[in-house]
Amino acid sequence: MRYFNTYGPVNETEHYVVPRSELVTALITQIERGTYFTIYAPRQMGKTTLLRRLAEVLDEKPDYLPLTFTFEAFESAPVAGFISAFSKDIVQSLTTTLQNEGDTTKI
Repeated sequence: MRYFNTYGPVNETEHYVVPRSELVTALITQIERGTYFTIYAPRQMGKTTLLRRLAEVLDEKPDYLPLTFTFEAFESAPVAGFISAFSKDIVQSLTTTLQNEGDTTKI
């Protein structure tokens, strides 16, 4: 039985969720056009769920390799520390994603 999730990521098979397929389609169009977008909303409004769904859809397309990482740990980091850690996160996410895709490319 589904229930309302009040904490953490939403699992569409376990939790009630409002489908946002039109928004996902609009975001994909923006990405394909090379335009930027921002996601801004209060807590528990589905920002992470939306971005995860967007990554799932993009992952099905051969021209995209969505990477996921978080900025939460960098909230009060100095710029140099942020750049260093963020660079490492990008490499780690890329490595993990490629391995999950069966690619053995070394980074």
